[in-house]
Amino acid sequence: MKPVFVLLACVPLLVSAKSLLGADQPCWDELKSIEGVSRPGLFRPECDRLGRYMPQQCHGSACFCVDPSGAKLFADHENQVDQYTTHIGSSALQSCRCARQEFEHREGGRVGVSVSCDEKGDFHHTQCLGSGCYCVHPLTGEKLQGENLEGHIGGYAELEARCQPAAAEAVAQ
Repeated sequence: MKPVFVLLACVPLLVSAKSLLGADQPCWDELKSIEGVSRPGLFRPECDRLGRYMPQQCHGSACFCVDPSGAKLFADHENQVDQYTTHIGSSALQSCRCARQEFEHREGGRVGVSVSCDEKGDFHHTQCLGSGCYCVHPLTGEKLQGENLEGHIGGYAELEARCQPAAAEAVAQ
């Protein structure tokens, strides 16, 4: 009787191990489907280590933000307008981390938690949580350290004027 119990106890471990190894690998699946294909204009996705799509994908002259399954992300996700995008020449200045985080909050049902993204899908240089606001690095979303780089939402306009140059300096470094 014990061997049956042990065998049944191992089945959930195999199932969870498979999901940890990336059982859902849409990006790798797409790469495999175009393996050996060479033609102008062919889209070759960038994959993460688990086989999901990287937040930023580029095709032709444009780079855009996608969810883990490769669907394009939009600033207005309900109407699918205002796609997060940039020209490929500016791709190093686009991380899509904010757009991806915004997607994950929405999909996870995290009510009351939000981020503010710019038109490229990166973090707006000024973020707020409750009544407190602070400056962030646009590519990473990390809070910037320094004097006068945080404040109350009542002083948002003044803080935003300080955050913009601080964020630009952080990106330039």
